[in-house]
Amino acid sequence: MVDDPKSSNSGNVFTGNVGSISGSSSSFSITPEDPNRFIWSQFLIGLLLIPIFAGFIMALTTILSEDAQNDTYYEDGHYFSDNYDPGTVLISGEEYNTWEVVFDIPNIDIYEIDDNDYWFDTSINSYDSSDNWGNCYFNMDLMFTQIESDDGELWYSMKCQGSLANTNTYLHISSQNFIYATDSEEQISGAYVYGDSDMSLDSILLSFLPILIPIFYLLIMILSFVKKNNSLGFGLLGGIIVAPVSFCFSIILLAFLFFDSW
Repeated sequence: MVDDPKSSNSGNVFTGNVGSISGSSSSFSITPEDPNRFIWSQFLIGLLLIPIFAGFIMALTTILSEDAQNDTYYEDGHYFSDNYDPGTVLISGEEYNTWEVVFDIPNIDIYEIDDNDYWFDTSINSYDSSDNWGNCYFNMDLMFTQIESDDGELWYSMKCQGSLANTNTYLHISSQNFIYATDSEEQISGAYVYGDSDMSLDSILLSFLPILIPIFYLLIMILSFVKKNNSLGFGLLGGIIVAPVSFCFSIILLAFLFFDSW
């Protein structure tokens, strides 16, 4: 019996060399950024943007701090009408006419003014029927000449001249409330106050900003080099020349804009 060659094939038969098919897979390599690479955008920010902004802010804070220092000056005046009815107070058993005013000024503390060496002056004027002029004033040179009234209040002696020269006149201060006591029968026409007060905390901090801004600028420049951000660092280094120019032009511009307030 002859075998059928077709029947002996039980499946597919592969002939020849079977080779493995290998393909090279493409890989994407990420090149790390060079920290020393010069970045022009950062350089220009450090050279122009930051110095111009710093110069402008420094000029603005300089002007504002000067205005804040000028704002410590105060003054006010009050005129008494002819029908003003004086009060009375007993000092050393004698009756004095009193003239009371509430001034629109900061709260006054004589001892604080003396401790901080601020200046302070208040006065009253009078005109009699013969147009004779009189004046009494008080300043820090006179503050230690004191007297106590019969009700226990402390009064400061005032120095008088003109038609009030031979009178005894005293001053009592309680914050913004001023009381002038005199043994003269003359009509007091007006009372005045002038002085210089302490700067507020905001004004003090504002006055330090023109000094702090250059320090912050230098710290940012140093930090840029420490962090290997050389582009920004070199820009800030060149900006040392740009910042003063920006400051000068900003001062001129702001002076022109705020000319009416100077």
